[in-house]
Amino acid sequence: MSLSNNSSGQVNAFADDGEVDPQYRQMGFGETFPQPTTATGEHVTFQVQGLGPKIVNIEVYSAHRATDCHVQAQAVVTRAP
Repeated sequence: MSLSNNSSGQVNAFADDGEVDPQYRQMGFGETFPQPTTATGEHVTFQVQGLGPKIVNIEVYSAHRATDCHVQAQAVVTRAP
């Protein structure tokens, strides 16, 4: 799975898949932030801050079943102080 920056500016992005250290990237327009997943499924959290005082927290879950893959996500936008 990956996060893509489709905004008009640069964003700061964190990704955490439960490993020891979360990853960080500054992403320009059109850049992606790939996250490897395991064969059985994955839970990855992305946190993004870009234009304006907003932070977006995105929770993504995937389950790789015998005949297909199921993915669901929830995004929560918070206005930073």
